[in-house]
Amino acid sequence: MSRAIELFARMHEVRSVTADERGRQTLTGDVILAVFGKVQHKMPLGMDLLMAKYVHDAPAANRIIDVMATWLNDESLKRKDLAIALSCVALDVVALT
Repeated sequence: MSRAIELFARMHEVRSVTADERGRQTLTGDVILAVFGKVQHKMPLGMDLLMAKYVHDAPAANRIIDVMATWLNDESLKRKDLAIALSCVALDVVALT
């Protein structure tokens, strides 16, 4: 949660991109939003995973569950019960750790 607060604070910061004493650049909100937009365009499921994990975004978690449901409706699955259980455990591990 602290990372989400840090990103939120950086997004609404007024300062411009400058180099500090060590030569690193500080990030501004427009840079962070541009990166988020690029990631969301290229990999929407990955962005939903990031939003569910770090920002605790419930609609993103619901979109992940919807995608998992379409994957689990595949006829080629031999052990659908095992696939459902493992996908739920994997989502819990990704979203809660």
